[in-house]
Formats: sequence, structure tokens, C-alpha cells
Amino acid sequence: MIGLTKAAAFEYSRQNLRINALAPGSTATEMFLGGGMEHAPAEIVARFNTFSPMDRLGRPLEIATAAAWLLSDQAGFVTGATLPVDGGFLLA
Repeated sequence: MIGLTKAAAFEYSRQNLRINALAPGSTATEMFLGGGMEHAPAEIVARFNTFSPMDRLGRPLEIATAAAWLLSDQAGFVTGATLPVDGGFLLA
């Protein structure tokens, strides 16, 4: 996906199109939480959160805010980028 983003950005930049990607981490969406996390043992949830130095799931608004920034004029010179919005995700 990163390579495709960079290639598309290169291809379309002369047409004044910006191509970027978001790489969200685990996010506390209804689908995610409704998929069983609320019933999971506390130690499983705690282990899941250890992948993030922030020790929590992301909030949907945090992902949306990052997307809105990429779409805004404030990111007018940003193209070909993959923006991680993952709380500093680390593989344990």
C-alpha cells in the first residue's frame, strides 16, 4: 500500500492531485468493540493495549481528525505519504 500510494502520488501530482494514505492502529469502533473485546478477559485487553505506548485503543475521532488534516489545505504540500495514526504501535 505504501508503494502504491507513492506511485500514484508521483503519477498524479502534475495534475495537482495529492495521494496519501492513513495507517490507523487498533481503534475503538463499534465494530471492533462489538466483535468481542467487551467480553474478553481483562488480561487479553491489557495485552492488546501493550502494543501501543499510549496503552489504549485509538478513538474514531482521532483517526477522522488525521484524515481531515490530510484533506485540508494545511497539508497542501503533502503527497505520497503514509500517516500512521496508531499511538506509536510497536510489535511486542
